[in-house]
Amino acid sequence: MARGSSPTVSVVIPVYNGARYLAQAIQSVLDQTYKNFELIIVDDGSTDHTREVVCSFIEKEQLPIRYIFQNNGGEALARNTGIAAAKGDYLAFIDADDMWMPNKLEQEVSLLEESKGIGLVFTSYRACIGEKVTDEVVSVDRQKLDGNLLSFEELLKRSFIAPSAIVVRKEIMQQVGPFDSSFKMCTDYDMWLRISQITNIAYIDEPLMIYRIHPWQISTKDKKLNVEGEIRIYETWLKHLRNKNQKAVEILRECLHIRYYVLGRFYLHTGNGLKARCCFRTALHHRIFGPKSFKLIYRYVLTFM
Repeated sequence: MARGSSPTVSVVIPVYNGARYLAQAIQSVLDQTYKNFELIIVDDGSTDHTREVVCSFIEKEQLPIRYIFQNNGGEALARNTGIAAAKGDYLAFIDADDMWMPNKLEQEVSLLEESKGIGLVFTSYRACIGEKVTDEVVSVDRQKLDGNLLSFEELLKRSFIAPSAIVVRKEIMQQVGPFDSSFKMCTDYDMWLRISQITNIAYIDEPLMIYRIHPWQISTKDKKLNVEGEIRIYETWLKHLRNKNQKAVEILRECLHIRYYVLGRFYLHTGNGLKARCCFRTALHHRIFGPKSFKLIYRYVLTFM
């Protein structure tokens, strides 16, 4: 598509010390078949050669690339800075170590233009471990969809949406407000849930993004922070939806039952029996007869030994 003949997409890359793979992410944006975009790179206080990588593209490409440097405040704040600077009709995000397939923006914008009732669209994606792109496709089970739409209730069960896989109408982002920077993890999941309350979310069953996995991304510490973030989200929504949406409340209690079990198991394995017991007790409060009940009760007893 020719630049200027279609809606503008503001592409935001938040980056912090991500120079190693940043050039690949930028190039995958520049290689899009959909050409009417602006690229906003928000450097969240990097101390590596991120600036040099960005400048090398700005010098050689006659393209709308904007570089914004700010003091380190976290990924959520960096995304918010990009949103505030965006001039486009649509917003897209790509992490500094991910990559897009060339037709990603074209397919997503086409769907949004054809269906005005859809506010956000996302795709499946392939995993990349280090430099190797795997054959594994992370997708959404068709049984969890209503046609190509993902409901709020299904999204509560699991965060299906990768930040680098979406395009969203800017007006929708303006309605729901900024990413919540108080979250250490799961700030994107919080955002997708808020968006799903005011508009339809559609899914394209094609891997149009490549998600890079690093060894440090699957550390025990990060898993714990992720579970704690999910618990905070679920407890917030439980308070909000009590007496309003019984189906969602039941899903939230099931999710809290499982997440508190997982968090309690972490504390038990690290020798903190008191915190483990508290987590197991809370898990039982949300669901006495749940999928983790037998193991949960067994481990709860262990905290007294």
